[in-house]
Amino acid sequence: SWSQKDRMRQLASHLKSAGFAVWLDVEQMQGSILEKMSEAIEEARVVVIGLSSAYKESQACRTEAEYAYRLKKNVVYVMAEEG
Repeated sequence: SWSQKDRMRQLASHLKSAGFAVWLDVEQMQGSILEKMSEAIEEARVVVIGLSSAYKESQACRTEAEYAYRLKKNVVYVMAEEG
């Protein structure tokens, strides 16, 4: 969720420095948000989800996770907040 964007940007930076191609929804979001997220999930080999209470409460985040699940994408869950 947007409330965890700084933490997820740090993770994305680390992954990029390790040679991974990274799409981050807070960076590449021109046009239709839903269309951009679905395209990114469709093209991804792995979807990394930063779990937080805000993520759980966000309809957009839950839609993103459900779409990744329906496409049978490999999903890695990262705890994005304490507790």
